[in-house]
Amino acid sequence: MSEEAIKIFYSYSRKDLDMRSALEDHLSALRRANRIRTWHDLELEPGTEWERDIQNQLDTADIILLLVSRNFIASEYCYGTELKRAIARHNEGTTRVIPIILSSCDWNHPDVPFSKLNVLPTHAKPIKSWSDPDEAFTIVAQRIRETVNQLIDKKRTEQQRQIQLEQQIRVEERFSKKELQECDSAKILFIKNVKDPERWAYSLDRIEQSENRIFELMWRIGSHGADRPKAGDLMILHQRAKVTHVVEFLDDQVRQTSSGSFRWVRIVWIAEQDWNQLPHQKEVLGFSPNYADGNTHSLNSPNFSTFREAWSSLEDFQKHIVTYLIPEVSTTKSAPQGNYTQLEALLKGGKWKEADQETAKQMCEVMGREEGWLRVEDLERFPCADLHAIDRLWVKYSNGKFGFSVQKQIWQECGRPTRYVQDWEKFGDRVGWRSGENWLHYHELLFETQRASRGHLPYLGVGAVLGERKWGDRSYEMIWGFEFLLTHLDL
Repeated sequence: MSEEAIKIFYSYSRKDLDMRSALEDHLSALRRANRIRTWHDLELEPGTEWERDIQNQLDTADIILLLVSRNFIASEYCYGTELKRAIARHNEGTTRVIPIILSSCDWNHPDVPFSKLNVLPTHAKPIKSWSDPDEAFTIVAQRIRETVNQLIDKKRTEQQRQIQLEQQIRVEERFSKKELQECDSAKILFIKNVKDPERWAYSLDRIEQSENRIFELMWRIGSHGADRPKAGDLMILHQRAKVTHVVEFLDDQVRQTSSGSFRWVRIVWIAEQDWNQLPHQKEVLGFSPNYADGNTHSLNSPNFSTFREAWSSLEDFQKHIVTYLIPEVSTTKSAPQGNYTQLEALLKGGKWKEADQETAKQMCEVMGREEGWLRVEDLERFPCADLHAIDRLWVKYSNGKFGFSVQKQIWQECGRPTRYVQDWEKFGDRVGWRSGENWLHYHELLFETQRASRGHLPYLGVGAVLGERKWGDRSYEMIWGFEFLLTHLDL
């Protein structure tokens, strides 16, 4: 028997044995095709514990057929034991329960557990009430066949998903996490448009099970070029006129399916801020790709006219991309003065409160403030390289929920307030720093990603700005100081 065969359990009264046998005959084609495997109590072997065996079959069935009649409802075991377990499994989503009305009985009311389910045959007309019962059985068999086909497709999908997961685990064991600055820029050779009609494609929340940011890149049926990049080559991914990823190909294998072609890739760069707020792809690339397909486009192809018109050499473009996407690797920018190793470790571990306090500590150290708090002039002169480094870590490990740049975007949406006005209160409401008419104290903040508002952190610890320990007493001074962080051009 095929492993894909759907297991069907008959729950019936032996007084309706002839009706069960008739239905079994109507399902014989499915059984011969190895698409179903049926079981009923007459298959119990002598000398076995019958109740245990029935429960085992009931607990492993993909479909449970309830053959409903006055005999079924009157049966203590059918109605009291088998039906109870069948409904429980239905509510768990682990089986499909199909009531089949054999003969007239009082079943269609709330006191009957299966009355909420769709029943067979058509219009719940009992099979014995049909002038030709075989016509009713045929309709029942057809509907059961449709359900069997659905469940087989679901099993195949789950099996394929399991195979992919096992493959991903093996790939993850071979390849660790990697950043764009560790790659050879000369390997940036391809560009591809990716799309999802409902949401952003390949966002971190969709591949979060991969610690090393590895996933299968897809080419839909009709798209071309899945086999062109070689192991180690880099590809720029763009969608909705935004550049969102740079990925590295991990091998030369192409997996073909009925849906399309797939290649294992590793993200070496991904946009960390809100993707809706990313610059237009032309600003990043220096040109606008004039295609909307999902094909692989080679940057050194003589036929890529829009690229050729914008860039005199591929090497210049490759260097530009790295410098644009990772500004800190540019020699024109100063290196951060602070040591953010501990901050990164705290953020990576989800220790948001400790990370907030470490942020404040490092900012004070950068500005040489042994007192443990910053003045307005310190915030105004805070080094851009350090501000960017801190922000990048917060954005990265919160998946774009926290960070100075996130707060800046909200600040801009609130009217860019520069003094204590209602717009600042609007900002406080947006980031979750206010409750009703009051600003929250530090111990009232939410140091977690699930319930906290977007932009809730960093808050700069206790007393990092202007020596304040809470917003409540002199909130206008706190805001005045915080403004200088949000106005930095480097965010």
